[in-house]
Amino acid sequence: MPLHPLKTTHHIRDSYIRYLQTIKSFQDEWLQKEFIRAIKEPNMLVKGPLVEISPPFKAGISIRKIA
Repeated sequence: MPLHPLKTTHHIRDSYIRYLQTIKSFQDEWLQKEFIRAIKEPNMLVKGPLVEISPPFKAGISIRKIA
């Protein structure tokens, strides 16, 4: 099943944000809210997805035959 790059990126980003919210807690409520706001900013943690289309490499001699 092929992966959809945009859906996969959103899923990874959301999962990472949830993880960061649970691992890092502040005693100061304002700092906690600012931290959460900051990590949810667009392009703060994830910039992408970066999709590159390139043709497959030309088949040739194997590495074992070169050595």
